[in-house]
Amino acid sequence: MNQARKKSSAEPLVESAACAGTIRIPKGCRPKQSRSTFCRLLLWATCMFFVGSAYSLGILVPRPPEAAPIEPRDAQIQIQIKNDLSVTRIHQTFYNPNPTRQEADFYFPVPRGANVTDFVLYMEGKPVRGEILEREKARDIYEQIVRRMRDPGLLEWMDSDIFRVRVFPVPPRDTQKIEIEFSAPLQAHQGTYRYRLPLRAPSRSGKGHKTAEGRLTEFRVELTSQREFGTVYSPSHEMKITRESGQRVLVEPTDKTRFDANPTFELFYDYREKDLSISLLATRREGEPGFFCALLAPPTDQHKSTSQPLDLTLIIDTSGSMAEKGKIEHAKRALNYCLSQLRPWDRFQLIRFATDVEEYGDGLQPATPASLEKAKEWVAALTARGGTNIAAALERALTPKSSSTSGTLHIVIFVTDGLPTVGETNPDRILELVDRLRDQATPKVDQTSESRRSERLRIFTFGVGHDVNTRLLDRIAERTRAASEYVQPEQDLEVPISALFDRASRPAVTNLKV
Repeated sequence: MNQARKKSSAEPLVESAACAGTIRIPKGCRPKQSRSTFCRLLLWATCMFFVGSAYSLGILVPRPPEAAPIEPRDAQIQIQIKNDLSVTRIHQTFYNPNPTRQEADFYFPVPRGANVTDFVLYMEGKPVRGEILEREKARDIYEQIVRRMRDPGLLEWMDSDIFRVRVFPVPPRDTQKIEIEFSAPLQAHQGTYRYRLPLRAPSRSGKGHKTAEGRLTEFRVELTSQREFGTVYSPSHEMKITRESGQRVLVEPTDKTRFDANPTFELFYDYREKDLSISLLATRREGEPGFFCALLAPPTDQHKSTSQPLDLTLIIDTSGSMAEKGKIEHAKRALNYCLSQLRPWDRFQLIRFATDVEEYGDGLQPATPASLEKAKEWVAALTARGGTNIAAALERALTPKSSSTSGTLHIVIFVTDGLPTVGETNPDRILELVDRLRDQATPKVDQTSESRRSERLRIFTFGVGHDVNTRLLDRIAERTRAASEYVQPEQDLEVPISALFDRASRPAVTNLKV
């Protein structure tokens, strides 16, 4: 990366603020009348002016932001899902209404887990393709946006990386075309796969703007697989499903003019078979070593009685902000659902935190009917008030008395809607605390392998609303090989938390190694 920066004065660079990394633009494609590099890495998030249409997944923001907004015009979206690996290609056209050339930033929310595989910028009508070089992820750009703009629409971006490109020149009173492609493996939940794509860029008011010019001219999903598809449906949009064969399905909107009714497109599908299946994708470029992607789908008819013993720790934020929009009541119902799914040989622990920390019982409790009934009474009495002491809650949950025995899966579900405001508030120190307590709280199965000490512990984090520290929650989950999720503040927490519990507590495969 340092070498790339040194060359920026002679060779234009496009750099992203996401995992996509650096895109190198060939020489000769740079405007001769400007010393500015075509695109240059600059973390700029304090003076943004967002304008998007119903179909502007990416947004083009002029610099300075006082210039007239660059308007999105057309969008074409092609999605290919082959053996549960999705490739999404988006063509966007923008219009610069200003009488002068504009320098602008192109922002695009790349879904979590996706990699940008292609980027094309049109200069004077000719496509210029960049080479994408991997680099470390950078999440702070959207955290700055959320903190400084308080834009609810940006929550769609909090579950993503931000791909950012500096664009110059955007011709006066003319169009600018941009293409971006990204790929991601799809995750299955109880045998059902979900594809999700936000369709609206955020605006300053928190809503995706719809302009008279913006329109979706193409939207097409093509599914192919070595297995036979079962149900294919979209709960978000009215779609035409065409089954060309058992292994090939086409999905298109019945009416593109009404496609903006829902800001997020979702597609679900499953397969007819129930046995373990393996899909293999292999490729090799001339003169280079080949590589492959193997996708293993475990059977979906597992019964919960066959799963390993479970130790479940539920940590719920009861700070004052949880009283807003019924969040605390939604969370209570979610806790009760998780408790109701436990078996007699499982154990559980309940912790609520605000300014202080309170625990039901003392450490892990047996999941007997009597104990569960008392625990639900304790949950019903929870109220929201006080600050947010995240560090103390995690410390209570990972103390030695909460340790699991060898062979037992320890799942922690941590729910919060705010930043740490009480006790230890430094995110890096909280992470250090998690690392230290994790090693103390998990059994040392193999004296010769330190990595096996934390194999049985998973901390799943769940962020609610716009004030959460997404980087902190993501890192806590990643350190324990778990996952993080985020929802809007008005969304019912019961459904996503219940789904997270189902997915986390009944793993078909754990500690897979290659």
